[in-house]
Amino acid sequence: MPEPAGTGTTDDADHRTAAATPPRARVGGPTPAATATTDPIARATYRLLRLTLVALPLLLLLASFLVWLSGGRFERSISDYYEGDLRDVLVAMLAGVAVCLVAYRGFPAVEDYTLNWAGFLALVVAFVPNSLTAHLERLDGAARAQAALPARIVLGSLLVVSAAVLLVERRTARATAHAARTSRDGGWVFWLMTVLGVAVLGLLVVRLVEPATTFAWLHGAAAVVLVVSLALAVLSHGWPATDAATDARYRRIYLTIAGLMVAGLALWAALALAGFAQAILVVEWWEVLLFLAFWVTETIRTWDAPPVEPLRLPDPDEPGGPPRPLAPPQRRTAP
Repeated sequence: MPEPAGTGTTDDADHRTAAATPPRARVGGPTPAATATTDPIARATYRLLRLTLVALPLLLLLASFLVWLSGGRFERSISDYYEGDLRDVLVAMLAGVAVCLVAYRGFPAVEDYTLNWAGFLALVVAFVPNSLTAHLERLDGAARAQAALPARIVLGSLLVVSAAVLLVERRTARATAHAARTSRDGGWVFWLMTVLGVAVLGLLVVRLVEPATTFAWLHGAAAVVLVVSLALAVLSHGWPATDAATDARYRRIYLTIAGLMVAGLALWAALALAGFAQAILVVEWWEVLLFLAFWVTETIRTWDAPPVEPLRLPDPDEPGGPPRPLAPPQRRTAP
């Protein structure tokens, strides 16, 4: 009489069960590529997320152009629109872009890591206007403390929420930081981004604890490192080698865009020396539009098959590695 199926008492049954059941990925392992390419909901969400990140900056660009056409003027920088009619558009754009950058699962891991930092920095830029320091410097004593209180509350809340997000991500073992740090060619990007990001984070903490803070340098430092993080994200697709590097055309495009983003520093110096009032505004849009050119190109390249990077996670047997998951309870077989 044949054995009942599922008792596991014969070798044939074991082999049939193993063949029919796909291997379970260890908790925190990579997402199967088939999910992103065959699930229409996942694919549509991926595409809409990428398109949204393009639409939000273009919203501010179009609005600022229409303000100029209606008799207004171009400001000296993008951040200066905070003081005018486009304040809500600017803050909404920065907050929306921040959400997209953090939610997007970058590939390779160094891109994901740099974009996560970019999302955090975009929120700092949004919540600390570049005019805040000058405003607080005109006040003294209790008046300054009262005026700085809203920014203290918002930035303190940002730190708490960011810490909670990092904790959840760590417990779900997405392991972006570990994969970026141990990347074969991109480890230097991880360390450079970490040093710059932690420097801005440290400045933020120092400004928060200062008794009579004016949040000096915080907006500018966050904005500069935000641009650097976007340039590093572009560079990660051209060099070091990634899946994009297998196609020389895309590698050349991304290397060119990254180079032009770096050249923005020279462009700013030239415009400033020429006495051009909107030098910062031009360079900021230069950087944003170059990043959007990369983003659109990469969206076209991955439109049908979003890439998923296999994460190199710590082994449970290594010191400091994640705990080995408990085996599910086994059903005892009848004698």
